[in-house]
Amino acid sequence: MKKCEILTIHDHPLVMVHDIPVKSQVKYLGITVTKNKNIRITSNVANNIQKCKTILNSWLQRDLSIFGRVLLTKMESLSRLIYPAYSLEIPDKLIKEINHNNFNFIWKNRHHYIRRGDIVKSIEEGGLNVIDFDPMNGTIKLKWLQNFVKKCESFWFDLPSKIFQKVGGIDLLLRCDFDIPKLPVKLSSFHQQVLRYWKLIFKHNFTPHTTPLWNNRYIVIKRKSFYYEDWMERGIWSILHLLDSRGNFLSLDAFTVKYNLIFTNKKYTAVINAIPRATLQLIQGMLTYSRIIPQIPSLMINDCSFLDKKCNNKILRNGFTATYFSSSLRRSFLFKEFSKEAVVKIRTSYISFPVLPKAKEVHFKMLNDIYPCNDLLYRRFNIGVNVCTFCNADVETLEHLFFSCNLVKTFWEDWQMWLNSNAHFNLSITYRDILFGLQLEDKKKEFGSNNLIILAKFFIHKCRFQKISPIFPMYLNEMKLFKKYVYCCKSLKALTLYDFLAVLIMD
Repeated sequence: MKKCEILTIHDHPLVMVHDIPVKSQVKYLGITVTKNKNIRITSNVANNIQKCKTILNSWLQRDLSIFGRVLLTKMESLSRLIYPAYSLEIPDKLIKEINHNNFNFIWKNRHHYIRRGDIVKSIEEGGLNVIDFDPMNGTIKLKWLQNFVKKCESFWFDLPSKIFQKVGGIDLLLRCDFDIPKLPVKLSSFHQQVLRYWKLIFKHNFTPHTTPLWNNRYIVIKRKSFYYEDWMERGIWSILHLLDSRGNFLSLDAFTVKYNLIFTNKKYTAVINAIPRATLQLIQGMLTYSRIIPQIPSLMINDCSFLDKKCNNKILRNGFTATYFSSSLRRSFLFKEFSKEAVVKIRTSYISFPVLPKAKEVHFKMLNDIYPCNDLLYRRFNIGVNVCTFCNADVETLEHLFFSCNLVKTFWEDWQMWLNSNAHFNLSITYRDILFGLQLEDKKKEFGSNNLIILAKFFIHKCRFQKISPIFPMYLNEMKLFKKYVYCCKSLKALTLYDFLAVLIMD
């Protein structure tokens, strides 16, 4: 009894009832429950968002790679918002704020070099698998909906089941072409958001003979859609059930006899008048040429049954992501050079390399043509001058910085000679190889050399910011230290790389 609290439905002057305190808000399983919407959203969501922003900003003091920052948005930000999203509506304003905080953190509160529609795509598609909160919130809401449809008789869904009985139950409602404001029932903000997300992802082609009469946004009486339980019990749900073989409406007497249903003329006429003339004419035209059998829509999401176990979080989130970000990837120049399979390999293989994340970040930026060389900064932001950091003569394009500059070219010549002489290669390395990696028949040599290329690019990147020339002996000293680091790793790929380095670098 000491733990009991009373939350009244209506305002009440009493502060105690049988020694139980009367509260205007209570906390239950970590969620603040109150009738005041502003307090409810602030306590459960807005305060969490501010906390996430503070934590992310503290991480900016560290020189993390873009991969690390993407991971932190999931661990330190989104993870704290999943739980309240299962129970509460998240307003659009707060969804935008969450995304604003996360995406700004990924780009270190600077310019976004890749648009959101690209970076949220999978690594195979050229993105970084960043999670936009809107699709994630939709996924959470639909998982709740999935459980509700499957277990609507459960005690835990007793209240929403009672509410949705007024529109024929949740299973029927999802199959209808409904409009939330026109439904003849008052829904909570949470239920409204669930239904909005369902409308967004449910791509059924509603035709006149597959669209239920019930909860139909185009068939309304006094500006509200409707549902008649006694009609549904007798199998009446389509416009076709109200028509004869010629496509004309049944008279009230014929309707009563056919379905053994007692109904007033006024109510029947109201239903007939609510059906748009254009819809009726379309059905009549179809009946002229063939017999139509009405079929109620199936609950399918991207060719997968919504109630199937296979319709998991990944399927739902991918469906929302495809809906929100339907445009194709802008940075698709790789397909001009390589096959689809090769492009996927180029985009994904380096992720599992046993090299530093910062080295992978340099490689990722080069692959996506967003590495901040002087020419890019000068052209896009009018920052500084576009001359090369090393030679101080030519324009510092990406190709010049990592390949064409005389000082860098000398480095690559020494690098190539070192690899050819020690590992029995016969390489003549090109800028294309440096940018995309080597493709060799010997997969162990391909793996080892592509690791070294990424490390070499990272070495050039560091020399640029230190404003020193990239000299091969310095790189070799780094590789000797790197060999010791790889030896300490226990993964199979790290051991494979160590064996490759052991041939090139003698202790």
